[in-house]
Amino acid sequence: MGIQHLITLALTCINAAAFAQQRVTITSPPDTFSVNATAQATVKRNGPFLDVALDRHTIWASKKYPGSHRITSYTVAIATHNIKGQWETQRQSDDIPASITLDPGETRSMPAKTASIPVDGINDLSKYWIVIKMTIRAPTKSHEYGHTYAHSENLNATP
Repeated sequence: MGIQHLITLALTCINAAAFAQQRVTITSPPDTFSVNATAQATVKRNGPFLDVALDRHTIWASKKYPGSHRITSYTVAIATHNIKGQWETQRQSDDIPASITLDPGETRSMPAKTASIPVDGINDLSKYWIVIKMTIRAPTKSHEYGHTYAHSENLNATP
């Protein structure tokens, strides 16, 4: 093993260990989506996983969009922006079942939940945001789904 390889390995370990914990707020842009998420979370690296503890979490429907909205599930992910400015999910948790129907203006509190995202091989988390991706059943076609997103600020490499 060469000295450069040892230095790279040491810096990788230091960076991974330095990301101990970070508090984040996750929000949707106002009235952009029919259904939105608002959450406060604690993000903590735990070996090859990033644990996102959603301590306070609500899902709410905008008054701007008529009709009922059925949320079937959501995931928690780390994501970046692609060239078009859209979210590009890099890694995500398992689907978390929701089975909620909201009418315009309605808000629902969600139970506290910790989602684990595999981050093995990712050494610099400062390039990512935490994103909640909700799956919503199309109002007129039960076999079609759409997605809405809420996001945090950039993660810190060393909070």
